[in-house]
Amino acid sequence: MFADPQSLTINTVAQSLPAVSRGENASIYRKADGLVSLRLSKQIGKRQRYLVEAIQTKESTTPFSSISITQSVKVQLIIDIPSVGTAFSDTEVKYVVNALTDWLSASSFSNTLKVLGQET
Repeated sequence: MFADPQSLTINTVAQSLPAVSRGENASIYRKADGLVSLRLSKQIGKRQRYLVEAIQTKESTTPFSSISITQSVKVQLIIDIPSVGTAFSDTEVKYVVNALTDWLSASSFSNTLKVLGQET
């Protein structure tokens, strides 16, 4: 089980996220104001599936009126591996995670910006 609290840094600001829910297969860590959270979960069956999800929520107004709405952004990393007879060690899976996160963050996150710019 991860330590309590967890911390996410968004735009150079560290967000302290105390645990609000902990179970055998999932944990949720959330900032006191509810605007930032981290969710960790696992599903074990024919495959092992691990989810790491960061969520940021904020209030904004619609462009056509002064009505306030709540919007959120979710960023997920899913690791999906066979449960039985896997040819991949934890270290080898970590190499693939590192490769993806390095690719997204290379050159000041230019590939992330390209994805958000709808490039494929």
